[in-house]
Amino acid sequence: MIKRSFPDEGAVSFHMPGHKRRLIFGGSSLLRYDVTELPGMDNLIEPEGWIRELCSELSRFYGSLGTRILVGGSSAGILSAVLGAAEYVRLRKSKVRAIINRNAHISVFNAVELAGIIPHFVSPEYEDTLPAGFEPELLLSEAGFADLLILTYPFYQGGIYDIAKIIAEARRINPDIIIIADEAHGAHFVLDEKLRGKPLSSLSLGADVVVQSIHKTLPALGGTALLHYGNTALGAALHGCGNQLRSIEWHLRALQTTSPSFLMLESIAQMLEILKKRGVELYGKLLANIDRFYERTRLTPVRYSSAQQDASKILIRTKMADSMDFFVRRNIYPEMEVGGYMLFLSSIANISEDFDILAAAVENIESRADEIGCDRKGTVADGGGVPHGTSAIKKSAVLRYGCSANGAPGLHDGGWRGVEKGADTGAGYIQSGVGSGTDIGAEKRSEIGEERCAGDVRRGTGRDIKNGVESAEEKAGEHINNAARADAGELIKVTCAEAEELIKTVSDDGGELIKAYSISFGELIGANSDDFGELIDAACAVGRISLETLVLYPPGSPLIVRGEVFSSDVCKALAGEKVLVSFKR
Repeated sequence: MIKRSFPDEGAVSFHMPGHKRRLIFGGSSLLRYDVTELPGMDNLIEPEGWIRELCSELSRFYGSLGTRILVGGSSAGILSAVLGAAEYVRLRKSKVRAIINRNAHISVFNAVELAGIIPHFVSPEYEDTLPAGFEPELLLSEAGFADLLILTYPFYQGGIYDIAKIIAEARRINPDIIIIADEAHGAHFVLDEKLRGKPLSSLSLGADVVVQSIHKTLPALGGTALLHYGNTALGAALHGCGNQLRSIEWHLRALQTTSPSFLMLESIAQMLEILKKRGVELYGKLLANIDRFYERTRLTPVRYSSAQQDASKILIRTKMADSMDFFVRRNIYPEMEVGGYMLFLSSIANISEDFDILAAAVENIESRADEIGCDRKGTVADGGGVPHGTSAIKKSAVLRYGCSANGAPGLHDGGWRGVEKGADTGAGYIQSGVGSGTDIGAEKRSEIGEERCAGDVRRGTGRDIKNGVESAEEKAGEHINNAARADAGELIKVTCAEAEELIKTVSDDGGELIKAYSISFGELIGANSDDFGELIDAACAVGRISLETLVLYPPGSPLIVRGEVFSSDVCKALAGEKVLVSFKR
């Protein structure tokens, strides 16, 4: 498409980028098409020409109400979708609550914190060390109170759960709940649907907004992704907001670069042409090659009792200490080691020879029978040692999202009704109304006039604290000086006695009192000094409160979030690392 829009031969470039489309570094001829928004080249932020047509073609191919191109990966799409949906909810109410799977990507956590959303985290069910799905009753236990349902589908490791059932039940409980699917690893599902004739993508199964990383599973350049509006009433409503202030479209404009790489856009255009002409054919060949791989190695795909495995993701369990190095030495580069498995991502760009090479390597492992994780019948062997959903540190980079300069805290596992499914019940720091059973030094939004109050502390372990907390906030709002409306920067302290009197309640499951008392945030983590906690060995951090979010990448899901309490499993996974913890215990 770029060739049709811009004259290539003989053009003199006095524009960005600086390489001037000349191959002075011996680079690819693609550099000739790395240009800026010249006349005729269209504009990603305000497309009117070929980019707009490309969006329309993508929408038709995927069957969406509307599709937007992302050049900041799925992260840009998740941030825009969550922030925009939260603002849509705020058109009718001041607080936004969301149900989120705890093994979500870090971009979801960032969006929740930026939007001031009150999260309710639910951990998935695990089979061996692999996430397999959810108990709908547990996942949707708070759906009647929630405004957003944000789900990762499929899971990074390839688990495909019954999201159609979850969507249908969520709609039954709460027709107004907005369902956002992080389908970063499911952009190829459209080919599976066209091949088998059965819906698989959350876009086909009723989600309102779906974000896909086409660069992960389809032949497109790194960082390319798509945001789809679903064919639902809420999908239409969100799409219909257009570019009005704080909508999804507005956030896409605000969060994406105004100077996108046209190489990325061209790769999307070429990918779409391949998918339309040969996508189903190539996907069928891919599945045949994978079947041949399993036959040759006499292994079988991972099987779940309550889910299915994405056929394009090959999981091989090994017991070798040097699993990654073993394959790399044979010039095979897996995606990562996860939960004792080696994860191999395949796509329609893989050829049969790739699978022959992989099979030969696996046969080499099988010659050392004690180091292969599947027996001749393909049964997944028992194993472990790495916490569910985590990876060995030596195989993943540790990304740190620490305290901000003013010591601002982060999220805590658990939602407005407390902690679900084996999550931490310890104390945690909460910012901007992002709450759980515990709030320390929180800046909370009051239902009465959006006043801010600080220094309020809530400690709790009960499962059902919503009524007590909301009642406390409402009563606390009555004690807040109206001057706060005029001066949003003025913080009004709630005294220990007042807070304790206001927030006492009894939980549903047996009557543990939720106590509250006032603590100076500056005193708590040294916000007025250079002391924001202490850096200690992870092995010594069990029971301590984390002051940073630690993300293992890949896959990009937080191992621990600011405010959560270090467990022994997490400390084990972080062996050898230094972690930042609060002085408070």
